[in-house]
This record gives sequence, structure tokens and C-alpha cells, in this order.
Amino acid sequence: MASLVHASLGCSLLVGDDLAGGEEGVSPARVVDSSVVVRGFAKSLRVKANQMTIGRPPNTQPGDVLLLVVRWTGTFSKGAFTQLGSAKCEPVADGSTPETAGFLWWGYRIATETDQPSWGLGSSNTALGEAVLVAVGGARGVPLEDAKSAVFSSSAASAPSVVVQSDVARLFSVFASPAAGGIDWPTPAGLDPVASTEGLAVFTTLHPKGPSPVYGMPDGTTASCSLAASVALGPR
Repeated sequence: MASLVHASLGCSLLVGDDLAGGEEGVSPARVVDSSVVVRGFAKSLRVKANQMTIGRPPNTQPGDVLLLVVRWTGTFSKGAFTQLGSAKCEPVADGSTPETAGFLWWGYRIATETDQPSWGLGSSNTALGEAVLVAVGGARGVPLEDAKSAVFSSSAASAPSVVVQSDVARLFSVFASPAAGGIDWPTPAGLDPVASTEGLAVFTTLHPKGPSPVYGMPDGTTASCSLAASVALGPR
């Protein structure tokens, strides 16, 4: 089974005056017979700070949907992005593992010719965060085809089924886990990898009109609390 491993080159996280590694790249598309395509991605690796930055994905063109997914453990500032949805893990009673109190957030913006090379994300308090930004060509931002999320306690996460209204849509399955040391994310059958960090992974496929399958992670990715979301973007 193919796997996607986090790396530490390229794009950056800003923590005070220090820089920590991130990555950007161009995502291969297994299916190319659609106008809704993944052009590239950028990501910010896991860091404990009050701010992180994420770069503009390579190959982004004006009019592209920039889909942002974030795992964060504090009060989150969305910056230049519009929220589409979120899901939250509750903290443990004794507070001994506060990273389980994180949430999964997703939103978007439409790329323009005057976009800055990166955007700031963060909060007023120090928190644990990581993010992936995907450039999607030929898609509309809103209305979404559909989006749903789910929270899992001590079990592997599954991205829920959503309903595609158009003849074809670009489906993104997103998984988040606070597991210490991170996860080398396996690719669920039927999906293509886009990008991953230690605790966040994004996969994609094209899906025809109708309900999508439930895409699940294997038992080896189980954590005290895991989050998953499915987001379908239709054509413009």
C-alpha cells in the first residue's frame, strides 16, 4: 500500500524569529479527465507556537480555489480565508494530554494575480498547529457540492460519505490525529495522496454524481481522538 511521509524542506513556519521547515510541491493526478484538477500544494509542519505561515502553492492560477485544512489546538485565526467547516476533539478530563483537544478546520479563498507569497495563521495563545493548502483549478468555492466531518474516540478515522450534485466533482478526504511523533499516513484504497504532515493528511479523487464511499484509515492510525472530513468541490 502506498504511503505518504512528511518532509522538512521548502515552505516555512514562522515562530518568533525562527524558521521551521515546511514543504510545497506539485501533486500528481491519477485521473485527468476532468476540469477540476489539483495543481499543487503547500504545507506547514507541526509546530508549537502562536503563529505559522503557509505559502502559495506552486502552479496556482488566478481563479483557482485554495483549499486550506488546519489542525490546531488553540484559538484559531483564519486570516485571509473563509471558513467552510470544522470538527473538534474534547480535552481529556485531567488535562494531561492537551494535544487531544485539537480541532480540524477547513476553509478557502479564491486565488488572484495580486496574492502575497504566503499567509499567516495563528492565535493569541501558544498552540500546536499544522496545515495543508491545496490549489484546485476549475473549481468553484461556494456553494460546495457537500462537506461533512466526524470525530472518533480511540478508533481509526473514516472520512464520511458526501453527495455530489454535479456530473463530477473533486472529492477531498482529510484526516487529523494528535498521535505523538506523528503518523506515516497510508493511502486509502481509491484515493490519491495530495500532502501530509505529522498529524494531518489530505487525499483526493474524482467522484461522479451521487453519494461517495466512506474512506477509512487502518487501525494502525488509531489515536485517543481522531478527526476526518470529506469536502467535494464542483466545477465552475
